[in-house]
Amino acid sequence: MSEKLLKKENIKPIVVLSVICLVVAALLGGVNLLTADVIKAAEEQKVYDSLREVLDGTFAPAEIPEGAPESVTALYKVTDGDADVGHVVTLKVKGYAGDILMTVGVDADGKVTKAVITAQSETHGKAGMANYTDNYAGVSSDTVSDVELFTGATVSSTAIKGAVIDALNTVTGGSISSPDNGGEEALPKTDEEIKAVCEGMVEGDITLTDLAPDGAPDTLKRAYDAGDSGYFLYIVVPGQYVPVATEAVVHINNDGEIIKVNLLQWVVGHDVTSGDFADGFIGANKDTAGEVELVTGAIGTSGDFRDAVKAALVYFVEEYELGEALPKTDDEIKAIASEMAGKALILSDFAVSSAPETLKRVYSAGDDGYFLYIVVPGAYVPVATEAIVHLNTDCEVVTVNLLQWVVGHGVEPGDFADGFAGTNKDTVGDVELVTGATGTSGDFRDALEAAVITVADGDAAKERLLLKKIEALVPNAEGFDTVELAADAPASLKKLYKVVGYDGYVAYIITSTKYVDVETESIVYINSNGKVGNIQLLTWTVGHGVEPGDFASTLIGKDAEELGDVELVTSATVTAGNLRDAIVDAIGVIPVDHTPLIVGIAVLVLSLACTIAIIIIKRRKNR
Repeated sequence: MSEKLLKKENIKPIVVLSVICLVVAALLGGVNLLTADVIKAAEEQKVYDSLREVLDGTFAPAEIPEGAPESVTALYKVTDGDADVGHVVTLKVKGYAGDILMTVGVDADGKVTKAVITAQSETHGKAGMANYTDNYAGVSSDTVSDVELFTGATVSSTAIKGAVIDALNTVTGGSISSPDNGGEEALPKTDEEIKAVCEGMVEGDITLTDLAPDGAPDTLKRAYDAGDSGYFLYIVVPGQYVPVATEAVVHINNDGEIIKVNLLQWVVGHDVTSGDFADGFIGANKDTAGEVELVTGAIGTSGDFRDAVKAALVYFVEEYELGEALPKTDDEIKAIASEMAGKALILSDFAVSSAPETLKRVYSAGDDGYFLYIVVPGAYVPVATEAIVHLNTDCEVVTVNLLQWVVGHGVEPGDFADGFAGTNKDTVGDVELVTGATGTSGDFRDALEAAVITVADGDAAKERLLLKKIEALVPNAEGFDTVELAADAPASLKKLYKVVGYDGYVAYIITSTKYVDVETESIVYINSNGKVGNIQLLTWTVGHGVEPGDFASTLIGKDAEELGDVELVTSATVTAGNLRDAIVDAIGVIPVDHTPLIVGIAVLVLSLACTIAIIIIKRRKNR
């Protein structure tokens, strides 16, 4: 019987089918390699199609003129038989969320036939921007400046307008002012002139000391310390076609509140006056400056200035620690620490890496360990809890001295502080909260846990704190392996983790703007189907105080395509849109493992081959 099974006619089908399985598996494995070229070809075809969309005729590549704007990527001469029809220019300009690729047609009379966007990642969507470009049909070098910007998307529409101007300049040889005209910065006022303005804004004599703010926003050009009189900030905001749209000297007190805004220049193309705009900033601080009412008819100009003022205040208050009045002075903290130790201590300041905001001071006490000064703000009070915490040299909690406990409904902490004794960075988060005051006690416990981890782990503390949040986001995971990001990964994607023992990845995302390093901070669990499984919004920074509400939860369960339809937060569409786009970008770089699919198909084909082989064998056997 075995000899019959091994006959050539029985083995041949199995061998053939096995070879087919291997070929199919190899073909499937090569699909990814082919996809990249197909996508690239599709993009190139889209650009080619845009040439005919803006101007019909025969196209011939033309040499880009010397001195043409850097935004120009290609130039084509268009003819119809022997007649010159015009030119088509392709350009790449910087938008709000990334590069905008455009194609602009210019006829033989120097008029724009049509402008189209071939690629973009702007937050207001392709439809809005595409409709906006229709406004440029028929404009020339003399009329292009009259086209108004797209309300609510001044950065994007400014970039588009600049691209059209660059196209006209390239074809006609003109020199219309463009947003990308470059050149060295020349401040409107000299140092002496600025100081004279500062002195004129106050009564009496003041002494101004020059400050050199490191890492300040580009619009904050000068800063001066006036002692008890506060500080003076010199702010210059460029316009879309002018070097200066607004110029002002802002006087703030030592608590970071605005005393006066002296608006030295207000350049708006349609002659809208500033009215009482500057006075609206009086009394504002870094949290409320973004709520100042804008000027009707000059939303773009007044909005850019308001953003610049807010950015300057945020930077200045944080850099120079304005307005931060800790409940206890340095001497008071050290005196309490010595009392807790029962002896005089020699305390020295101890610098910690990436300290949380609630950890205000850290002192090294040598063999006696460390003393931490923690202040946690409340929702409606500057200080909800205040404490000095003693750690031993192994960073275990010895004593918690709860100096302040402010709860609106009068719940006392009881033995809450004593519960921390003997805990360390791994167990401090397990301390039981106070019944009736879980919010206040929970905030303090979180602050203490972050402080202990920071002191114990040093530079590694930030990673550990992040992983603790991720563990809560995906509680069923067995661990998280760091995935090395590619060089071309989105700038907003800071870290990527593969979930161990569970399908999917966790993306750590931070969106930024030109004024703030952290606009939104979030951790997002993306399952194996490329859908948002869970999300925690860690930071939401919006100047005008708009809260995200349930925005984050609306993203759950959606893939990259479905996220595009999610409703953004009213009055915070840019911030919400940036977060949504960053999540879409993160989904786009999630590694796709085709091995299970290929193996599955191979197993299926092999199973089929074996089944066929068995059928053949049985038939031969029954003969």
